Amino acid sequence: MLPDFLSSYFGLGIDRANELKASYDLLLVAGSIVIACLAGYTFLGFTERVRVLRSRGSTQFIWDAVGSTVMGLGVWAMHFVAMLAYELPISVTYDPLLTVVSVFPAIIGSALALISVSAPKMSNLRLLWGGICMGGGIGVMHYTGMAGMVHDHVHMGYDPLLWALSVLVAVVLALIALSSTVWTVRGPDTATPMTRRLAGSVPLGLAVSGMHYTAMSSTFMVPAGETSHHMHGGIGSDYLAGIVIVIAIVVIALSIGGLLIERRLRFEIDRGLHADRRLRFQEERMSLILDHVADAH
Repeated sequence: MLPDFLSSYFGLGIDRANELKASYDLLLVAGSIVIACLAGYTFLGFTERVRVLRSRGSTQFIWDAVGSTVMGLGVWAMHFVAMLAYELPISVTYDPLLTVVSVFPAIIGSALALISVSAPKMSNLRLLWGGICMGGGIGVMHYTGMAGMVHDHVHMGYDPLLWALSVLVAVVLALIALSSTVWTVRGPDTATPMTRRLAGSVPLGLAVSGMHYTAMSSTFMVPAGETSHHMHGGIGSDYLAGIVIVIAIVVIALSIGGLLIERRLRFEIDRGLHADRRLRFQEERMSLILDHVADAH
């Protein structure tokens, strides 16, 4: 026998005959997936930097913090873009506090995953832990954001099996994504860094969006006889759209900025390599000249 709050949370015993039917704006759905993939791409760039700088203390911490924040914001933006795509026959607003708080599980989960995959020695246990942290962070973020939905005369519940499946999908896809991430930052030199990163960003994007849409399939809403939430003080969809657009622009800007920084760093590395080669060539040439002079005497 489940406690009352769990029975209410999962909507056990509720007649779903009058369940509200929802639809999706496919353009916004596509946009949400693109945002998730962009966040994953940026995350991979920071993962590589953290791995390179892992012995530099505060520098590593800064890259870790920024990388996990970008990934967390990307997860958050993906979720709420997808929620804007979720069209219901009722008015919905969002609780400001829960909407803001919901971003932190995604940031924390991303930070723990970033630390796991950037470690000098990788093990299956560490990889599993990273997948659980990231998948769990995505899941907690999603259901915290859902708890912030404010609606009137509606009871929202979750199908228990699909709810459990959504959490499993988040962890499994995050594990696959992190495995791809390990290949991305430690992969063969035959693939360019951009190619490896693009290949890794797709599983990360799918981990985020796959969990969300699986979780949404577990969600149901039915008319309630009494008001279950109050509509006062919530963030309307128009305001939420503005906030999400700003966050999405930040994620995109950081993605582009990360790419430019990466190109600049590689340019400096290549220039240093060319300078070393020129120096070695000059030294070898001077050595040959000196040998010829010595032989002439």
